[in-house]
Amino acid sequence: MSYPDIYGPIDAVYQQRYADNVRLQVQLTRDPFDGAYEIIPNARGREIQAVDLVGKSECLFDQPDDAPTPNIPPSHEGIYAQPRKMNWGRLIKRGDEIKAAVDFQSIYVREGAAALVRGKAKLLAAALVGPRLIRNDNTGAINSVPYDQTNRVIANNYQYGGGGATAGLTVQKWIKAMEMLGKTDLDVDTEDLTAAMTMKENTDLYNQLQVTNMLYVNRAQFEEKTVKVFMGVRIKIYNYLPMDPTGAYRQIPMWARSGLHWGDFEPLATFLERNPSLNFQPHAYLEQWGGATRSEDEKVVLINCDPTVQ
Repeated sequence: MSYPDIYGPIDAVYQQRYADNVRLQVQLTRDPFDGAYEIIPNARGREIQAVDLVGKSECLFDQPDDAPTPNIPPSHEGIYAQPRKMNWGRLIKRGDEIKAAVDFQSIYVREGAAALVRGKAKLLAAALVGPRLIRNDNTGAINSVPYDQTNRVIANNYQYGGGGATAGLTVQKWIKAMEMLGKTDLDVDTEDLTAAMTMKENTDLYNQLQVTNMLYVNRAQFEEKTVKVFMGVRIKIYNYLPMDPTGAYRQIPMWARSGLHWGDFEPLATFLERNPSLNFQPHAYLEQWGGATRSEDEKVVLINCDPTVQ
């Protein structure tokens, strides 16, 4: 028996079992943004169009019969996403048998799958506030447009009527966010709305709904110690939300599902081989390519919250 096979050969059956168990763990691991984004179909290549935004076009009136047929320039633009590589790998210890390493409950399966799910969530969260790629379908010009931190953000000290102090997440900020979404062409009654927040902001909201003002209790859905739905907006707990450009305030996004997009550019690939550069130790490796973008700033609102306020 050769030295690399002391702990068992890496047969095709183990490679397939590892691939199947990793994929199953990915499916069973909770996606923090599950149901809060649209899927980009057939995502392939270095760049993919996520959605075609149709702008406002006007018709002509009372053209003479002998006038040429109008050719009105298009007023739409393409929103594009670029893929990012997510990978994870780990050497399998000499004392671990290959059969045990590829088991459904193995750390090499569970930790790798969880890492990829967390990576996907980070890309989705970044897409809500990061720049988006826009290509004018008429001229072909491509622009990278940053998020509008001036007009699409609710100040940390917002209070109806003004005069507010630094605060965490409040009901007044929540209502203002829904108002900002409703002031656009977005129909808040028919759209699926979602908000992501850390446990700190969820506690802020919980205290106001359950303790401070009992009038809101019937408008919220509670599960154990967290608020899951308030005023028709689903709440996702995600503790890695970005800070504002100054680094002082955490930004809580509220968005419409139709405004956030995800594409699987390359399916999950699994590898289980002996690494010749590391003394032929068995090496587990996972790789996946995915990309996310938002389509319209009007479908996203950020709520600045002071994470230090108790």
